[in-house]
Amino acid sequence: MAALKFAETHNLVVFLEKPEESDGFAQIVDFLNVHPINYALTVNPTIYTSCIKPFWATAKTKTINGDMHIQALVDGKKVIVTEASVRRDLQLVDENGIECLPNATIFAELERMVYEKLTQKLTFYKAFFAPQWKFLIHTILQCLSAKTTAWNEFSSTVASAIICLAINQKFNFSKYIFDNMVKNLVGGVKFLMYPRFMQVFLDKQVEGMSKHKEIYVTLSHTKKVFANMKRQGKDFSGRDTPLFQTMMVQAQEEVNTAGTEVYTASAPVTTAGVSISTAEPITTASVNITTAEPITPPTTITTIFEDEDLTIAQTLVNDERLVGVSVRKQRPKAWLQEKREEDATDIAEMDNDLKLLIDG
Repeated sequence: MAALKFAETHNLVVFLEKPEESDGFAQIVDFLNVHPINYALTVNPTIYTSCIKPFWATAKTKTINGDMHIQALVDGKKVIVTEASVRRDLQLVDENGIECLPNATIFAELERMVYEKLTQKLTFYKAFFAPQWKFLIHTILQCLSAKTTAWNEFSSTVASAIICLAINQKFNFSKYIFDNMVKNLVGGVKFLMYPRFMQVFLDKQVEGMSKHKEIYVTLSHTKKVFANMKRQGKDFSGRDTPLFQTMMVQAQEEVNTAGTEVYTASAPVTTAGVSISTAEPITTASVNITTAEPITPPTTITTIFEDEDLTIAQTLVNDERLVGVSVRKQRPKAWLQEKREEDATDIAEMDNDLKLLIDG
């Protein structure tokens, strides 16, 4: 098996501060700071290479009760990722959200954004938007999408995500992320996808992460992003198109509850017919770190499995709870025996894949 690598410009951490260089971007920064996708854009855990690699090396898809699961083996423990667990762990409020808008709606809303290269093609170009719109598109592409290159282009699915954000409708980012993880497995894993998100998932299910020493530091946007978004191509008119009214964050009267200023966004609208990686490792303090730029300190993560000595029945309850399946407290002995054998087979297969990775 070929060595799997990180994609250096992928799943980055967004920059949502407002230094002097951010003049003209206050509205979009405020919007992203209060939107429910903020956690997914900013969460920055310590990423352990020796955990991410085994996950993708042993990951397999499996359908259980009609729901697609990704199962893998990390530190001898079975890890399960589903659309529902992605939603929960990344704190995304997008259940039953839109997956992709009709083409006619996409074209109509991009026209409202004053996209200057509007055709009937379903490939769109970031360079033909005003700076604040470019910032939003750039953020989604580099921080949440599955892309690793070609940052000027985006698809109808990403266009749908941008439009849903703009008109205050739910886009199903959880399904988008999970489906792209599944696609990464089809035909062989191409790269170590979504390292930030994967580490959040692993921190929730596997204890003892701190014993690992090889660390990958994901890149972050910096204040230079604002200057980049202000640059104009020769074919762009330079027109500064405002954000939609639904994106305006209304600063309410300062509410001194625990010293926090409270913001609310505008209400949803019905519009356009829609109701709605690696560089050379360096050694620091006995930790092998793969990095290109300094990064902010890791966040504190808690695990959902506090007791290492879970019985097989308790483990099954936790596994099924990940996808919202109702589980009875007691199961027939024959059913439990069948599940024990099934889990043992899954773990043996994933353990064999891991050994092949190590030997290779």
